[in-house]
This record gives sequence, C-alpha cells and structure tokens, in this order.
Amino acid sequence: MLRNLSLAFCLALVLGACGKDLGEKKNPLNRAPIWKANPLYLPIACIWKNYEFNLNLRTSDPDGDTLRFELPAPPFSDVSVTERGTIEFFPAEFLLGDYVFEIVAFDGALRTSTKAHLRVDECR
Repeated sequence: MLRNLSLAFCLALVLGACGKDLGEKKNPLNRAPIWKANPLYLPIACIWKNYEFNLNLRTSDPDGDTLRFELPAPPFSDVSVTERGTIEFFPAEFLLGDYVFEIVAFDGALRTSTKAHLRVDECR
C-alpha cells in the first residue's frame, strides 16, 4: 500500500511538471528602454504656436516599465518635458533655426538616450 502511494505521488509530480516548459525562463534583469528612431526627427515647430510632442510614441520598454524623460541640456530655456512624456514649448521668433539635443528615456533603473533634431520655422 505504501509502495502504491509513493508511486502515485511520484507520478503526480511528473505529470504536474509536464505542462511546464522548464527551458523558458523570464529574464530576471531589467532591460533598457528602446528608442524607435535614433536620431529622432521631431516635427517642425512654428513660431507663435504652442508645440507639443508625445515621446511615448517613439519609445518602448521591453519589460513594460513606465518611462520618464529628461533633457540633460535643453536647446533653449522654454522647452520642457512633462511627467506624461510630452515635449512642450511656445517658440518665439528669436528661436528660429535648427537644434540638436539629447533626450533620455529612463525606466527607473536604466537610461537610454537619442539625439533629437528640431527645426523652429516661420511656417507661413
């Protein structure tokens, strides 16, 4: 009787493991955010019009982490990145020109950067 019980227990363990893929393991390490374009060409900004661009549309995180964005050296003082990942500014006429600057995506542990290209134009 004890032998039959032991055999049944072992059989239950083996059958329980059959449905599991032991070779498939989740990556325990955090992976860095990914930019979908590097460099990133932002849409043209027109003077005297509010500019908004959502960076979440150009990034992803392989682990599904929420991303935050940083501008280590903004191209001019009026540009900012909101908590929700939107670049915002209101370009005045004296900002006409082309700008290249770095944008960083941060998942709470790892950072990935890209160069952003922006043109401020009259748009007439």
